[in-house]
Amino acid sequence: MKIDKEKGSLLKELVRLSAVGLELVLSIFIGLGIGLLIDKELNTSPWGMMLFFFLGR
Repeated sequence: MKIDKEKGSLLKELVRLSAVGLELVLSIFIGLGIGLLIDKELNTSPWGMMLFFFLGR
């Protein structure tokens, strides 16, 4: 039984850490996409992209 609990807690930890990594990457790309859309609409290239890229970080 103890081995199963250890595997379960390790799996939970790996899922939690992968979710954190995915969240970090997605926030950067979402910010980048919003910045590119703003630059396209307002013709402010590259300022919107740079602003939202760093806000996404």
